[in-house]
Amino acid sequence: MLLISGGEHDPNIAHLLKITRKRKIPTSKILFGPNTHPSIHWDIQANRLLLDGMQLEPGAAFLRYDVFNHMADAREQTAFRAHAWYAAIAGWIASRIDIRAFNRNGEPNVLKPAILRMALESGMNVPRSLISNDIERINEETGGDFTKWIGKPVCGGEYTQILDDLIGKVAQRGGAAAAPAIIQERLVSPDVRIFRVGKEFMAFGIESKEIDYRVDSACKLSMIASPPKQLTRQLKRLTDRIGLNFAAADYKTCGDTGKLKFLEVNTAPMFVAFDRAGKGSITDAMLHFLLHP
Repeated sequence: MLLISGGEHDPNIAHLLKITRKRKIPTSKILFGPNTHPSIHWDIQANRLLLDGMQLEPGAAFLRYDVFNHMADAREQTAFRAHAWYAAIAGWIASRIDIRAFNRNGEPNVLKPAILRMALESGMNVPRSLISNDIERINEETGGDFTKWIGKPVCGGEYTQILDDLIGKVAQRGGAAAAPAIIQERLVSPDVRIFRVGKEFMAFGIESKEIDYRVDSACKLSMIASPPKQLTRQLKRLTDRIGLNFAAADYKTCGDTGKLKFLEVNTAPMFVAFDRAGKGSITDAMLHFLLHP
């Protein structure tokens, strides 16, 4: 049996549940959100989890942190509930080594800035990158032309913005912003996203007029028949180092050279739109990994 858990309004969870129903795969679900939450009871000594009073014994599990309810309802208690549910279910899965799950050996505290450095050490082509809140030094590094640079949060959760649009909105004290950000040279479309699912790698092209394709409802996705071998080798080296077997890496094009540069690795990537573009290739690989060890 496969356990699927996450936010009730997460389209990725809904898509995976739809696929398992269509294929008649025995599945249990733990969904939570503003309109629903189940009853769970985990006895630590017995290491037994009850779901609505019934013992849960899946052979595999897929879990996503719920970001969608907090996006719709920004109350503090909504974020608290999402974290509490994730900590409880992820903790139980981690304690049960007999349950097959993605990223079981992943480093939990490797964040985006560290991954950028690790990518560079793995031989990847990384854009000029700064982690900084020092406005004077950012100005020096960029030559004062903020239109050629972008900014995004060090911990994710918000869209990428052109630095020229962002810098004037940032509260400063003594020449320093309230929090550091990732500052990078501005790249251009097309983008490429490469998924790793177990030992499989799948690449997708992304055409968008926006700096962050996620805000572009007109962006076009297409599956690349043969993932670039060099990028795949480098990504395998990087994800092996971090302990990931389910992830997606994002690349964007250098306007001067036309070559792809590495942006980041997502350890819990959105996949539903890419799966549709790839005619189910991602969920095929996910279910094969989880159900056929």
